[in-house]
Amino acid sequence: AEARAALARLRSALPGAAPQAEPTAPTDAAPSPLPAPPESAVQTDEGVIPIESLLLRGPAALREALALRPTVEGLAAGASPELRDRIAELFDLVRLGVEEPTTS
Repeated sequence: AEARAALARLRSALPGAAPQAEPTAPTDAAPSPLPAPPESAVQTDEGVIPIESLLLRGPAALREALALRPTVEGLAAGASPELRDRIAELFDLVRLGVEEPTTS
């Protein structure tokens, strides 16, 4: 019960979190499982963070996505050539999104 209360306090402290009711006193009933994280969440070593709470937007988010390129390409090393080509194309498009447009 103490861990659940601490988790509820942490979740409510995240930016954009809805206020949560105080947990009730423990009962003899079996504890209910913790809710699954939303689909729009990021798993990190520190736990699950709702993606809406990330402060990255626009070019900063694109630069962060580009920083993932070596990891994603490493994970896809054994994939089909078509998938590796699509991943390369995706990251090339992200890189273009970061670059300033050139004038002709």
